[in-house]
Amino acid sequence: MPLEAYSSTTSVMAGDVIGFNVSVTPAASDNVVLAIYRSSQLSFGDSQFGKEADLTYNSDYREQISVGSGETPIFQMSFPADNSLIPASPSTGGCNWPQSAAWRVPANQPSSVYFARLTHGSDVTYAVFVVRPRVPGVLSKVLVQLSDNTYQAYNPWGGSCFYGPPISPAALTTVSFDRPCQLWDYILYDEPIRHLAGSQHRGGVLHKHRP
Repeated sequence: MPLEAYSSTTSVMAGDVIGFNVSVTPAASDNVVLAIYRSSQLSFGDSQFGKEADLTYNSDYREQISVGSGETPIFQMSFPADNSLIPASPSTGGCNWPQSAAWRVPANQPSSVYFARLTHGSDVTYAVFVVRPRVPGVLSKVLVQLSDNTYQAYNPWGGSCFYGPPISPAALTTVSFDRPCQLWDYILYDEPIRHLAGSQHRGGVLHKHRP
């Protein structure tokens, strides 16, 4: 896609920094805008019920995400667009793009699922991550653990993933986190759980940081 991005980590502790690696194709001289939203500020337009999940991966997940009416970003900045090369085997070795932007998460930021929304002209893409509390369990006793390994197992970006057709041309035994990721698994399976947990309990969403 003309605009692609991934985060430097799947989760970040409140008070620490998370980076974003972004590439624009073709090369451009203007800016990309980064906006951070809590997942509850966004609308997700699809459902897993009544669908053959494998076929869903052939469509663009980004069409199913929109900013809720009247919602403003928690953090926003712009930075110069950069065109980074895609290496020979990004599915297994990662992209190794330079960091384009970063957000220092406020120390009092609630633990939850967050989205980095990147825009360049009419193009938009997303990276999902979690803010973890410094003291787990202080604000909420509810634990929602995102399926980050599953996201990447089904992520065909760069050529292939753990699964063959119709998701990707060939099945791999190793995949990288350091590449853009399709978010169908979050939209279809994790977001409904996150939404239910958030609507019934005050507090944030916790997360087990990937090793």
